[in-house]
Amino acid sequence: MNRLGRQTIVFRNKPRVVGSYSVVGPKEGRGNFSKFFDKILDDDLFGEKSYEAAESKMLKLAITEAIKNANIFLVIKSKI
Repeated sequence: MNRLGRQTIVFRNKPRVVGSYSVVGPKEGRGNFSKFFDKILDDDLFGEKSYEAAESKMLKLAITEAIKNANIFLVIKSKI
Protein backbone atom coordinates (compact mmCIF):
# COMPACT_ATOMS: atom_id res chain seq x y z
CA MET A 1 0.00 0.00 0.00
CA ASN A 2 1.42 3.37 -1.03
CA ARG A 3 0.38 6.83 0.09
CA LEU A 4 -0.36 9.56 -2.44
CA GLY A 5 -1.12 12.12 0.23
CA ARG A 6 -2.21 12.41 3.84
CA GLN A 7 -5.57 10.75 3.21
CA THR A 8 -5.12 8.93 -0.10
CA ILE A 9 -3.72 5.43 -0.46
CA VAL A 10 -3.15 3.15 -3.44
CA PHE A 11 -3.46 -0.59 -3.01
CA ARG A 12 -0.94 -2.92 -4.65
CA ASN A 13 -3.81 -5.20 -5.71
CA LYS A 14 -7.24 -4.02 -6.79
CA PRO A 15 -9.81 -4.44 -4.01
CA ARG A 16 -12.72 -6.74 -4.87
CA VAL A 17 -15.86 -8.10 -3.30
CA VAL A 18 -15.44 -11.78 -2.45
CA GLY A 19 -18.41 -12.29 -0.14
CA SER A 20 -21.71 -10.65 0.65
CA TYR A 21 -24.75 -10.98 2.91
CA SER A 22 -27.87 -8.85 3.19
CA VAL A 23 -30.13 -8.28 6.19
CA VAL A 24 -33.44 -6.44 5.75
CA GLY A 25 -36.53 -5.63 7.74
CA PRO A 26 -39.99 -7.08 7.22
CA LYS A 27 -41.15 -4.30 4.84
CA GLU A 28 -38.24 -4.89 2.45
CA GLY A 29 -38.85 -8.63 2.83
CA ARG A 30 -42.38 -8.23 1.48
CA GLY A 31 -41.16 -6.32 -1.57
CA ASN A 32 -40.34 -7.36 -5.12
CA PHE A 33 -36.71 -8.14 -4.32
CA SER A 34 -37.31 -10.45 -1.36
CA LYS A 35 -35.76 -13.47 -3.09
CA PHE A 36 -32.42 -11.63 -3.27
CA PHE A 37 -32.04 -11.06 0.49
CA ASP A 38 -30.17 -13.48 2.70
CA LYS A 39 -31.98 -12.67 5.97
CA ILE A 40 -35.42 -11.12 6.36
CA LEU A 41 -36.19 -10.06 9.91
CA ASP A 42 -39.55 -10.66 11.58
CA ASP A 43 -39.42 -7.32 13.40
CA ASP A 44 -37.69 -3.99 12.71
CA LEU A 45 -35.94 -3.99 16.07
CA PHE A 46 -34.33 -7.43 15.63
CA GLY A 47 -35.19 -8.18 19.27
CA GLU A 48 -33.46 -5.04 20.54
CA LYS A 49 -34.78 -2.02 22.48
CA SER A 50 -33.72 0.65 19.97
CA TYR A 51 -33.18 1.06 16.25
CA GLU A 52 -29.53 1.91 16.88
CA ALA A 53 -28.98 -1.38 18.72
CA ALA A 54 -30.86 -3.26 16.00
CA GLU A 55 -28.75 -1.65 13.25
CA SER A 56 -25.57 -2.56 15.11
CA LYS A 57 -26.74 -6.16 15.45
CA MET A 58 -27.71 -6.29 11.75
CA LEU A 59 -24.34 -4.91 10.69
CA LYS A 60 -22.47 -7.43 12.83
CA LEU A 61 -24.53 -10.28 11.35
CA ALA A 62 -24.00 -9.04 7.78
CA ILE A 63 -20.23 -8.70 8.25
CA THR A 64 -19.86 -12.06 9.98
CA GLU A 65 -21.90 -13.90 7.33
CA ALA A 66 -20.18 -12.10 4.42
CA ILE A 67 -16.82 -13.23 5.80
CA LYS A 68 -18.15 -16.81 6.04
CA ASN A 69 -19.50 -16.63 2.48
CA ALA A 70 -16.10 -15.45 1.27
CA ASN A 71 -14.38 -18.36 3.05
CA ILE A 72 -12.18 -15.92 4.94
CA PHE A 73 -11.30 -17.08 8.40
CA LEU A 74 -10.43 -14.35 10.87
CA VAL A 75 -10.15 -14.26 14.59
CA ILE A 76 -12.11 -11.23 15.73
CA LYS A 77 -12.29 -10.29 19.39
CA SER A 78 -15.21 -8.02 20.05
CA LYS A 79 -17.64 -7.17 22.82
CA ILE A 80 -20.35 -6.27 20.30
